[in-house]
Amino acid sequence: MKRPRRNIEIFSMSVLDMFASALGAFIMVTVILFPYFKKDVGEDLKRAGATLAQVKDDIEATRDKVKQSDQDNMRQGAEVRRTASAHAGLQQCQAGLTRCLAESAKNFLLVQIEWSEPVDVNLHVTDTAGNEFSWIKANRSGRDFPGSKARLSIDVSKGPGIEVWVDEDAKPGGTYQIDYVVPRNPPRPVQVKGILFDRSGKKVIPPRTLGDGTLRVKAATVKIANDGVVELQ
Repeated sequence: MKRPRRNIEIFSMSVLDMFASALGAFIMVTVILFPYFKKDVGEDLKRAGATLAQVKDDIEATRDKVKQSDQDNMRQGAEVRRTASAHAGLQQCQAGLTRCLAESAKNFLLVQIEWSEPVDVNLHVTDTAGNEFSWIKANRSGRDFPGSKARLSIDVSKGPGIEVWVDEDAKPGGTYQIDYVVPRNPPRPVQVKGILFDRSGKKVIPPRTLGDGTLRVKAATVKIANDGVVELQ
């Protein structure tokens, strides 16, 4: 039996249809994009460059503002620290002034005697409370007269010598009596010189003589007025 003869076709209708569709799509895209092919983008680049430059300027301006703000904050912080330091210094000055005024309101008394004979002369000071300071009760440790800061600070048992009594906190309105005492009659009279010191300066106590049967002599009386003025009598 003889076979029928067939025709061999390279391109079928389906392939041609596909090529025609693709070409049509390419033509449509080309038509749509054709107006942009010859468009000059130089102006767009210039505008983009100008915008970028403006952005850079804005960034630099912001950085300058931040830097200035930091400097202002530093200056304000330094000013706050200076103000706080000045305030603390003012408080210290006020506290110091208060202490100074309190100290200036106080008074002190210092009695010094001296003699040139080789005998024992004793200084006795009796305060307002009746406490008698002497070599027996010098109150150097504060035990002889508790509550009193006065004391016989220097005591010489044989002359020539000096003796010193001091009260660092003499109260206004107080009265002090100063006496010179010898334990026995000296072979010859002894002249004792005395000096009183207070916050106003030095006051000389008139010389007193011991001997010839006089074993104790009242040298002076010290009175402190309410305003702190010291009077020597």
